[in-house]
Amino acid sequence: MLVKISRFLLIILVIVVASIHLPYIYWLGFGERIPTPQVFYSPVMQKFLIYKIEGKSYEWRDTDGKNYTRKEIDSLLPFLNYRMLTSRGIMPDSLQNIKFDLKEVRLNNFNQRIRPYNIDEPQIPLYPLLESQPERLKLTLPESYFRITDKMEFIEAATNQTDQQLTQTFTDALKAEGFSFPPKLIFGNPTVRKAFDEGYFIVDNENKLFHVKMIKGKPFCVNTNIPTDIRIKAFFVKERSLREFYGLLITEDDQLYLLTYANYRLQRLPVEGYTASENTIRFQGTLFYKTISIISENHIKTFVTNRKYELIDTYEESWKGKYERTAGIISKYIFPFTIKLHSSKSKYVDFYISSINYSAIYANLFFLILAFLLMKRRKNKISKTWDDFIIVFLTGIYGFIAIAIFESTDT
Repeated sequence: MLVKISRFLLIILVIVVASIHLPYIYWLGFGERIPTPQVFYSPVMQKFLIYKIEGKSYEWRDTDGKNYTRKEIDSLLPFLNYRMLTSRGIMPDSLQNIKFDLKEVRLNNFNQRIRPYNIDEPQIPLYPLLESQPERLKLTLPESYFRITDKMEFIEAATNQTDQQLTQTFTDALKAEGFSFPPKLIFGNPTVRKAFDEGYFIVDNENKLFHVKMIKGKPFCVNTNIPTDIRIKAFFVKERSLREFYGLLITEDDQLYLLTYANYRLQRLPVEGYTASENTIRFQGTLFYKTISIISENHIKTFVTNRKYELIDTYEESWKGKYERTAGIISKYIFPFTIKLHSSKSKYVDFYISSINYSAIYANLFFLILAFLLMKRRKNKISKTWDDFIIVFLTGIYGFIAIAIFESTDT
């Protein structure tokens, strides 16, 4: 019995390993890169321009199908290509009867991409709280890091001891603002590679959002007073010199908001069809427009708004996804399922099992016949190896490899 149990466990191990590596090897040989189009909005034409790689070349076209050269695109997207236009001496100083200068153009340009795995990634629950107004005008990492449980505790990195003074000061400041310990979520941008620091945004135990930072060694703690029924899933804090908004906020029901500098007012982005676990967000801004693209494996929908976030236009395009192309269709007939250790939806290492491919039933039956022939060649009694046939029928090529490696002791 012990030998039979050991063999069964080894077979399961081989099935798991094979379902990880065989599809991986298959896609290394037969997979193809599927480029996602990039969508821009021209302030000159007031029309969408699409950049897409076709084979080894690229093309620019508009929604009417007209193609453009790269040089023409420079002039049609002047805010994004202002350096090139300036070097040629052809950068306009006004568009749509609005005058501007290069400083305004630079200040308003930004580009941010948020993928599903950015929402589900590991966090070390020790955070550096930077001095927001350093004397030497340069952000530096502090000597202590904080964590929040029933208090906001600062731990000195060199000694691993609690900084009692900072702990008491910040804990009291949070309590004075009505903070309810322990927190549920903590969001920030803990890097010194930025022009200034806005600290952290913390969701307390009652779903209230607080803004916390250090100014001249003293706590700055504010209850933002955004509605507690807006359940926050993720908040991507990004300090920008424009100081229009603190960052992009994603709710549990997959709505997108900006938390603005105007008294922490929430500005909803007029997009639809976004699912945090499936879609990538590409958020772009220029002096005139904001462009939000919702991207999946085989679809893109782009929304363009004015500076007041009023919807102006939308663009939508679909293409064949990985499993709609020849290699993907064939893979469904070969592999009944696939296990991956990494997922595009998370930065955690885990066993991610794909959906069951019922088309693989034909391949499973083929390997079932091979298993029968293998048993006959080994002179195994079919009546005593019926469990091997069940394994092959359910797992196809993976199970056949496993029983071929570990021969049954039943003869």
